Amino acid sequence: MIGNDPGAKFLSPNQAGIKSVFVKNISDPANNGVTLLGTVSAQPCQIKTVTIIAVTAQTLDLTSAAVKAGTSQVLTLIPAASALQSDLDAIDKQIAWTGSIYLPVGGTIVTDLDGTGATATDLKFIIDYEPVANGGLIS
Repeated sequence: MIGNDPGAKFLSPNQAGIKSVFVKNISDPANNGVTLLGTVSAQPCQIKTVTIIAVTAQTLDLTSAAVKAGTSQVLTLIPAASALQSDLDAIDKQIAWTGSIYLPVGGTIVTDLDGTGATATDLKFIIDYEPVANGGLIS
């Protein structure tokens, strides 16, 4: 039962067409380069939104934190120019992308941390997605 509705049905996680959420916190160095956030497993997925949240004010060592997907990062979801250190320089500052892209099994989502030094970042990435077929997930 969902809430107080006796007629509501439980939906199993990773069911085709049902929204799922993947959350990843990173504390990699600001100059780390391409950093894996997640990989599509079991069945393809449709990525709907990506949000970057500053857990703490980001170090001045961080220049940008672009988000890309697909083979060789050919799909730019959040460009570097939209994810600058100044956009993430206070707790709870956020940058988001909304759209729709298809990723096959094995498809990846990454952040490209570009920076001038190795000070740790403190970022949270939230990815909303829908499996294209039952069982699809990002892990």
